[in-house]
This record gives sequence, C-alpha cells and structure tokens, in this order.
Amino acid sequence: MKLKSAVFLAVLLLVSSAALAADCAHGVGGAAKPLWDGYVEQVGPASQEGVCRAALLAPDGSTVYEVTGVNASLSPATGSDITNDGKLDVVLQTDSGPEQCCYLYALVTPGMTPPLQREFRTSVELSFGDRDGDGKIEIWARDFAFYGFDHLLREQSPAPLVVFRLKDGNLFNVSQAFWTDYEADITQAKSQMGKKALEDFTGSPTPDVSQGSGYGANVPGGGASGGGKGPLDPEELRRRNETEGLVLQVILDYLYGGRGSQGWQYLSEVWPTLDKQRARQEILKARMSGILAEINRTSPPGK
Repeated sequence: MKLKSAVFLAVLLLVSSAALAADCAHGVGGAAKPLWDGYVEQVGPASQEGVCRAALLAPDGSTVYEVTGVNASLSPATGSDITNDGKLDVVLQTDSGPEQCCYLYALVTPGMTPPLQREFRTSVELSFGDRDGDGKIEIWARDFAFYGFDHLLREQSPAPLVVFRLKDGNLFNVSQAFWTDYEADITQAKSQMGKKALEDFTGSPTPDVSQGSGYGANVPGGGASGGGKGPLDPEELRRRNETEGLVLQVILDYLYGGRGSQGWQYLSEVWPTLDKQRARQEILKARMSGILAEINRTSPPGK
C-alpha cells in the first residue's frame, strides 16, 4: 500500500517515544488510534493481570500483531514510513517499568505478510523522526554503554548519540551523516574543560585497574599531577572525574560521528601517558556492548 493520506504524509520532526506518558500502566488504562484502511492501533490491559498490550487490529477487529509489557503507549511515530519502503508503518511499544529493563518496539506494516518488519529490545528509549528534513525517518538513541566508565558517576558519564535508518529491513548506522551534532557537542565539552584541570588529568597517575579502581576511585599515592602527594581530596577527585568525563565525551563524539582517527589522536594527546592503551581497549569494549549490540539483535517474528 503506497502513502496516500495527507495526514500520514507529514514527517515527524524529532519525535521522542518517551514524550508521552504510558496510556496503559500495570494493566490499567487504554487508548486507541484509528489508522488508514480501517486498521486501529490499540493499547490496553492484556489477559495477564498487571500487564498491558499494544496491538495492531485489522478492520474486522482481529489482532494482526501484539506485544506486551508493564506499560504500553500509542506511538507518535505511527503513520510514518519508518522502514523507508514507501509504506506506512505502525510502532507498537511497551516497556518493563523504571525498575526493570527493557523497552520493546515492534515495527509493523499493515497489509504485509508477515506484518512484523523489525523488533527492538533496548535498555534505553528509542526516538523516531526526520532529524535532517530529508523526508527519511531515522531511529536514534543515547548510548548507555559508558555509564560508570572508570567508576565515573552517572552524571559524569557521556552518552553519545547514535542514529540509524532502516531500508528494506536492514538497519544502517548513519550517525556520521549528523556530524554537525557531534561537532557542536565537542565544542561544548572542550569549552567546559579548565586548562589547569585538563593538565592535571593528563598528568594523573595510572589507576590500579587490577583492583578495579579506575579514575573514579581515589587512587592512593598520587595527586592530580601524579606527584605522589597522597590520595586526592574529594574536591580534587570530583574535578578530575568531571574532566575525564568531558575528555571521554570528546573522544566518543569523534568515534560515533565517523571521525575515529581524530578521536584516537585526541586520546593520545590528553589521556595519562601510561594508561592510553588500556583506555582505548576499554572504550572499544564498552562501545560494542551498548546500544549497537542491542539494536542489532534480531528476534524472529512472534517472539
């Protein structure tokens, strides 16, 4: 079925799936959205107590496809050509609540056999929309993989942007097409680093990683300049950790934005000398265990 309703031709600009409160929570509440050709997107209580479902209903009221979770919401992305194949799609979304993981998104195309085009289970919320105004829908998220890197606090840990696009059922990482977003983030991060704080971080002693201390822990026997003046006081430790978070943010923005060589060059210039190889390895390891791994994990239809 080709796009034919003016209502559904409108492109969603930066629409977040997290923008709306759940229409069904813990099996209570519900809502429905009439779609095209008699189809309906519906959320409401599932047969299991305390559980909600999000479903696409056929014109005769039968269930075409459904997903379940603690909460369920009508998606503002429904009615967009998310798969970029000339057909309108429906996003069925549920989540397991704030105490648990995860978020579930099922991309379903009415009239297609099978209806399920792609399903994502992620630890972070996904957003759908046309970020660059070219008429194509992107899927994006902030990568959680670096929360707690080197024992940094969550508020000190960077969460780089990752942008994807679907085409013919295949998922492509198109983050480098949005380099200007990363460039702006790099500029902001660098502007927040004090010259003295950056110099102190570069001269920091190598952490005892065998004990899992990382830079977020108070490294015995070395001050911010590595001079061996003893453990850092809380304020010195806070400044060093904040600086590491900003340095890491710059490195990741280069990597995720498609400028990897510049990211590694920046690490070489500012990271503590004896810790550069470990840091590079840990960054690569963390990157491959985050949203890049989750969103590329496929589930067979009906699972």
